[in-house]
Amino acid sequence: MAGGSQTWWQVIPGLFGVLVGIGIFYFSPAPAPSMINGWREISLTQEQCVQRAEAALKSQGFSRRFEIVGGDSVYGEQRTSVTALIRCVASKRLVYYVIAGGYLVNNRPRMDAIRAQFDVP
Repeated sequence: MAGGSQTWWQVIPGLFGVLVGIGIFYFSPAPAPSMINGWREISLTQEQCVQRAEAALKSQGFSRRFEIVGGDSVYGEQRTSVTALIRCVASKRLVYYVIAGGYLVNNRPRMDAIRAQFDVP
């Protein structure tokens, strides 16, 4: 055709490429939520461990739906759909902690702060 105009069949391949590019960008899988956990030996009583667990979770903002379960586990959530659990087993000289949801890059500092609560003798 004269004047540089294109017919529909000449435009389709370019349009298809643009649509595929947009589809790849918008429909790429999102990163999966992270889960990070750890444990350490303790020389605390069960009550002391649970008190530290409570302080650790609250200091990191896990105060939503906060509860102490069965005298050995402390659970809390953040507004950002991140959950945490600390389980104290003083009879085995052990504390276990887990943070789930959100991104690993954000959860590492939270985990470090929780661990630090149990560094104190």
